[in-house]
Amino acid sequence: MKKYVFALTLLTGLVGTYPVSASQPSHDLGYCMNDNMTGEERKMLAKWIFFSMSEYPEIKPYANVIELDKENANKYAAELITRLLTKDCVNEAKIAIQHEGKLAIQGAFQLVGSAAVEELSTNSDVIRSMSGFGKYLDQTKFDSILSE
Repeated sequence: MKKYVFALTLLTGLVGTYPVSASQPSHDLGYCMNDNMTGEERKMLAKWIFFSMSEYPEIKPYANVIELDKENANKYAAELITRLLTKDCVNEAKIAIQHEGKLAIQGAFQLVGSAAVEELSTNSDVIRSMSGFGKYLDQTKFDSILSE
């Protein structure tokens, strides 16, 4: 049960959209983790986030993710998170947890999750896809609010 609660705490930090009021030690932990991750590790973490989010009922029919890929991504994420918290950033983790408890982990992982997603959002194919909605915007309506 304790393992499940800790995993949920991490996940909430990675994909949570609510603002976490993180202390400086929590920010320090997040920055340490980001500094100790390679670009490839951030991409792999973003893939794990995507695989997890693909389980959402309204999205699941559109995501063709096989169980073996999800399991491999879970193992990768577990190894990465373990290394970051128990080796690379152990001192920052201890200080942050002393100040905020489990909320420190959530705050730190919001920074890590944002960096992981940012790694993908700078890709030209992703940018092109995300901006595809622009051709359907009613520019005259936007012009009217921008000219006031």
